[in-house]
Amino acid sequence: MQLLYHRQPVVLNHEMTLGSASAGRFTLPLTARYYQTRSRITAGQVSAVATYTLHYD
Repeated sequence: MQLLYHRQPVVLNHEMTLGSASAGRFTLPLTARYYQTRSRITAGQVSAVATYTLHYD
C-alpha cells in the first residue's frame, strides 16, 4: 500500500506541514492505493495499517 497526500506519495517517517484550520475544522486529503514493488506479482490477500502522529499548536 502507498499513502498519498494530494495524489503525491507520502515520504514515511518524515514531518509534513499540512496547513492550518482557520474555522476549527481541517480535512486531511489522504488516500491509499495498491503499489507494485516487484516486476512480477500474483493474486493474494492484502492488509495494511497506517498510524500517524498529529501535532498542533
